[in-house]
Amino acid sequence: MSAGNSTLADILAEVRDLLNEPTASNSFWADSQLKRYIKNSHRDYWRKWARKKPEFGSRQKDFTYTASAEYVDVSFTDDEGFPATVDYCEDRTDMQPGTKIPWADSMEALTHYYNQLGDTVLLSNWPARIFGTIHQSASSGVQTNVFRTHVAPIPSGSRSMRLHYQAEPYQLTALTHTTGLPDVVEQCIILKAASIARAQEEATDEPFRLLLDEAEKEMISSSRPLRKGPKRVRSTSSW
Repeated sequence: MSAGNSTLADILAEVRDLLNEPTASNSFWADSQLKRYIKNSHRDYWRKWARKKPEFGSRQKDFTYTASAEYVDVSFTDDEGFPATVDYCEDRTDMQPGTKIPWADSMEALTHYYNQLGDTVLLSNWPARIFGTIHQSASSGVQTNVFRTHVAPIPSGSRSMRLHYQAEPYQLTALTHTTGLPDVVEQCIILKAASIARAQEEATDEPFRLLLDEAEKEMISSSRPLRKGPKRVRSTSSW
């Protein structure tokens, strides 16, 4: 796997080789178990690699900011991936590539800037600032997260926008899915998945305590700003 970006089937075969169980027949581990271990390891190392490589996982998402809208929710497919961090947003309505829209530090800063504009008629169709939040809603106990964008001033006409962002890891489930990662990261995924499987076989909790410690450190490292830079995203909720 010198080039990386291997399929789940390839990774599964490598893990089974390390476990001396090349096939699922008469094996302690079912393929479904090992695939879950691989999926979790893939998610963890995708995020680690993304923090080391700011250009990794870079995506673009085009969306329309509706005229007179207080905010617009942007949807992402599984393949596009939800934003982990945002590089910038551009307004492509009048030219391509478009004008880069400065990012506000908070909703309060966005509102304050809007109030400072003064002549809102002159600027009413030109987004001068943008802010994004991970908005949460709940229905019957089911939480839903959406990426919500706000601009100031609110445009009087629809605007064609493009978000540049670094994606969260997608779900590695089908055997034909590829990791999207180089071989140096894939080796970590393989070894971690095999280690979890071996710990499960040996029925000892020591490896899991180490993995819990690693998971908690990863959680802290992942609580970084949505916008790349020193400021934090502020989430909003409706219940």
